[in-house]
Order: sequence, then C-alpha cells, then structure tokens
Amino acid sequence: MLLNSGAQPFSPNQKPQEKRTTNSKERITASLIGWQWLFSDLRSGSNFGEHQRQSTRKNIKRTSGDNMSEQSVPQLLKDLWGQGVFSTEKNYQAVKNQLSKLGCNPTDAALGMALSRAKFLTQRGTRGDYRYIQKHAPKRIILTANVLPDELIAALGRDFETEIEDLRLNYGQSGTCTAFLLRKILEKLIFLTFAKNGLDDKLEDKAKSGGLVGLQTMVNLAIAHKINGKPFLMSKTAKSIEGIKFLGDTSAHNPIVNVSMKTIEQVMPFIVTAYSELAKKL
Repeated sequence: MLLNSGAQPFSPNQKPQEKRTTNSKERITASLIGWQWLFSDLRSGSNFGEHQRQSTRKNIKRTSGDNMSEQSVPQLLKDLWGQGVFSTEKNYQAVKNQLSKLGCNPTDAALGMALSRAKFLTQRGTRGDYRYIQKHAPKRIILTANVLPDELIAALGRDFETEIEDLRLNYGQSGTCTAFLLRKILEKLIFLTFAKNGLDDKLEDKAKSGGLVGLQTMVNLAIAHKINGKPFLMSKTAKSIEGIKFLGDTSAHNPIVNVSMKTIEQVMPFIVTAYSELAKKL
C-alpha cells in the first residue's frame, strides 16, 4: 500500500520510510504456459488470449488513482531513464507528462515516492520546485519503449500482450530472461499460425499423447508447409534464427551459464524477420 491508514499522503517533498526492491525476473514466472491446455483450448475454439490473461498474467496496472501498482511507476521511471529522458533536468510536471505518454497516470503520492526512491536520479531545487536528473548514464540506451516494431506488435495481437510486456521490461536488463521470452514467442507463434490455419495436428507428438513436437521440429514444419504457395517460414530465415533457440534453451536449462544481452542484440534483426513472416499467417 502506498498510503497508511490515518496518515497524510506522501508528497514529492517527503522522504520515504522504507524501500521496496522489485526484481523484474519475477515476471518471467507469469509467462509460463501449459501447452496441453493451450492446445485443447484452441481446438475447441475458446478464446486463448482471454484464458491466458485471466490465468497467468501479473498485470502492471496503468490507471489513475490509488489502484496504481506499486511496481509500475518505478519500472516506468527506469524505462524513461534508459531512454535518456533524464539526461537533462526534468521538473515534476515534465515527468508526469512523460509517464502519461506511456498510458500511466499515477497519483502524486505514487510518483513522489517513486522519484524519491530512484537511486539513478538526483533531486535538485527547492521544496515545491524540485527537478530530477540522472546520477549517471544507463549502461544501455533503450531507444524505444517497445523492443519489437509497432506494426509487428499490432500484427501479433492480444494473444501476445503478456510476452510483449515482459519483453519490454526485461530487454536490456536481463539477457537470460530475454532469451527465454524470445524463444517462447517463436514457439507460440508457430503453434498459433498452424492452429489458425487448420494444421495444428501437424505439431502433435505422436509418441506423447496430447504433447507437441519440439521447437526445432516446429521450425522445420514451418519451412515445409505452405499457405497460398508461401511457406510459414523461409528456409534462410529459419537458419538465421538457430541461435535464438540455442540461447533460449541455455536460459531455461543450463544452470551455470547466463545469456549476455550483447549476444541477443546480434540476432534481433533475424528474430524480428522470423516473427514478421509468421505473423502474416495469423
């Protein structure tokens, strides 16, 4: 809770009484999907996107008032810092305007607390006229709030809202979490494109009742099967994204190795191309 019962609301001029640390990696837990119920739901015609949101999503609420999630404002401030917003001084209203562009409209209490706790910001000025500037530049400038192109996000639609949000929060922060998400999006995208084109049975693992084939087999099937003479995935594209499967497997199954963001950045153009090719079949 941001307000204590019977206490005065926190303002930008007050100091916080306690600190709360949020680990963005915790959000990865909310991304895991049981493929068996996913498979059965799609075949029965149920709304997968709604089912997923109700059962697995940890929402970051971007609404006005006291319902604002405690996690959302600090994380969005960190995103703005990563985008270079605080490379020059910003007054309180300028920060609110930046957050509003992201669809976030917090109370003064929530924003004041988040600003005072932001270890990467320096507060300048006097009471009632505070300004905020970064203490140091971020390790990596995030050029856009969305990692994937806007047109691709629109093509992926509501079924991928959770993954896109998690990717935005983790990209540039954790290579291991990012690799896991990119692999998951690829696997899920192949599954949905096949299911929506009546080819979902091609992905069944004949040796495992109700199970699905592995990602490498999915990719091979995406190359082999065509819609209107065009494959789900071009063979050249498929070859170029072999690295993301390896990185995703490493992030999920290798207990002694972490994935570097620098490694992921090298394959991002190829993974975007693969997503775009598959999204055309949705």
